[in-house]
Amino acid sequence: MALDFDGTDDRVDHGDIAAIDGASVLTVAFWINVDTLEASGGIIGKGTDPTGYYLYEGASNKLRCATNRSATFGSSGTALATGAWHHWGIVFDGAGAANADRLKMYYDGTAETLTFAGTIPATLPDSGAAVLYTGFTTAEAGVYYDCKLAHVKIWTAALTADEVTQEMNGYRPVRTANLVLWFPYDDGTKAVDYSGNGNHG
Repeated sequence: MALDFDGTDDRVDHGDIAAIDGASVLTVAFWINVDTLEASGGIIGKGTDPTGYYLYEGASNKLRCATNRSATFGSSGTALATGAWHHWGIVFDGAGAANADRLKMYYDGTAETLTFAGTIPATLPDSGAAVLYTGFTTAEAGVYYDCKLAHVKIWTAALTADEVTQEMNGYRPVRTANLVLWFPYDDGTKAVDYSGNGNHG
């Protein structure tokens, strides 16, 4: 089971997750099944457009991770596609020397070759009281996404490639250290956070 977002007005508000603001390391992992491709369609986001932390469909249907939606981002080599489940792991490590060290993406456990715009920062923006959305990015951008999401996990840590693969193959989080959020979305109706941090949707 998963949460099924209709791309019109469905989104989940998980509140202001302060641990993401100004983070120097962050990993987001999730399973997604896209129903309809839509440029700028928001998958996960926390910020006030254009500044924040955003995962969304960018140009050429590529998954884009941005700290500034219009200027600073990395895009996947593999395009998003409809009608099948795929796992994505996005790892941010601000201590990296170059863009390719600071942002990595894994598609079904395989490292992506990314393209970049701007310089990925050493820390994520502080988006203040902005809430974390899934199925959507920000009220300013206002773009929903027609997709199904499941097993969203977020850590304030930079997971290794092996750890991302373990999470892809595990139902419960294999790594519990630095776990900020875990939304299985597995009953199809609720958005409970099982990380122990109480960030329910």
